[in-house]
Amino acid sequence: MTTSSLEVSGVELRYGTFQALKGIDLSLDSGQFLALLGPSGCGKTSLLRSIAGFERPQAGAIEVDGKDMMPLRPRERNLGMVFQHYALFPHLTALGNVAFGLKCRGTPRAELADRATMALDLVGLSHLADRRPRQLSGGQQQRVALARALVIEPNLLLLDEPLGALDRKLRIEMQTELRRIQQRLGVTAVFVTHDQEEAMAMADKIAIMRDGVIEQVGGPQDIFAAPASHWAAEFIGSGNLVCGALRPNGKGGLDLDGVPGVDLSVSEQAATGRLQSDGRGTLFVRAEKLTLTAQNEDAVPGTARVTSQRYLGVHYEVHVETAVGPVRALVAPESASQLEVGRPVTVSAAPEQIHLLPLPDKETT
Repeated sequence: MTTSSLEVSGVELRYGTFQALKGIDLSLDSGQFLALLGPSGCGKTSLLRSIAGFERPQAGAIEVDGKDMMPLRPRERNLGMVFQHYALFPHLTALGNVAFGLKCRGTPRAELADRATMALDLVGLSHLADRRPRQLSGGQQQRVALARALVIEPNLLLLDEPLGALDRKLRIEMQTELRRIQQRLGVTAVFVTHDQEEAMAMADKIAIMRDGVIEQVGGPQDIFAAPASHWAAEFIGSGNLVCGALRPNGKGGLDLDGVPGVDLSVSEQAATGRLQSDGRGTLFVRAEKLTLTAQNEDAVPGTARVTSQRYLGVHYEVHVETAVGPVRALVAPESASQLEVGRPVTVSAAPEQIHLLPLPDKETT
């Protein structure tokens, strides 16, 4: 299997007066799995289709292993594509569907069946080679579509929400299977999804898109723990944004000041260039990194208090109202029994688990 690098530089795409892509820059090393993550309409499918050649950007460059893709038609780019709805031919068998791309490329007839059978075997469906799409489950159809994309030995594998039509259990199974196959073959892959958990579970690298631009690029752990903007922090979910004044604590750190029941701090180094002129900033901390400590009923007025609980199996989701707004924590069941609704609590987290968000442009000082 050929494996290739991808370089996207300054790509702009317009549909009439609407600009879908606004100067996209993106690089992907050979063998990496990239997830394009973002809400509907953010431009991720437009970018994928531009790489595939189905859309023609008005500006920029797209290179695979240093070769300019822009002048080439889709079939000349040697890219494998898997669509959300699979696009299988209903009159062909699974084997016939997989062999179709090879046939279009003029592969000798003697090789067609062998290579198509090997591709079906790769996805665990060689025993269903004679079945037509209507005789296959959704997961099996998805595997046939994947085999059809892989049988041509593509330079890149492009996947446009290929798991979107599957139920949750099968979707999780196919996430594991798809990643296993990609890693086994070492093929470079670009995967479009709006599901944050899916992107985190599968990708080596995530590009978060918003309104035709890339908001942040990084590894799953970096994206999860240190979002680059307020928007990215809210989109990824499962985190808390706490805004307030930060004051030196005399120990090389800054404490959130004047908020009863909230004990959060960051290092002074982390705050460099990230505070407004009045010392205010926005702290980001994941729900599972917060600690809630029950306090006596005679706690100071205005202190944080539990407003609701929700049982989620492994843990409880506990909502707390503070003087600077609501926060959400995930706590173990044995701790939740002490955190009844109305109970005053102290909200805290280790400083290394707290990320101070960059200032929005309009707030820079």
